[in-house]
Amino acid sequence: RDWSSDVCSSDLKLKNKSIDEIHEWYYSILDILLYNQKHLYSFSNYECFDEIFEKIKIDYKTLI
Repeated sequence: RDWSSDVCSSDLKLKNKSIDEIHEWYYSILDILLYNQKHLYSFSNYECFDEIFEKIKIDYKTLI
C-alpha cells in the first residue's frame, strides 16, 4: 500500500463529510497539527529547507 492510495482514500472520506464535520475534525486534531508544525520547524537550521518553509508556513494558532 502506497501513500497515494492513502491520500485518495482520505480525499474520498473528506468529500463525503459536511463542512461542520470537517470543521469539528480539524479542531479535534489541532494539537497534533501544532506539534507536527513545531517538529517540522526544528529542521529550519538546514539551509535546503528555507524555501520549502516559506511556501508551507501556516500559523495554526491564528486560525483558532
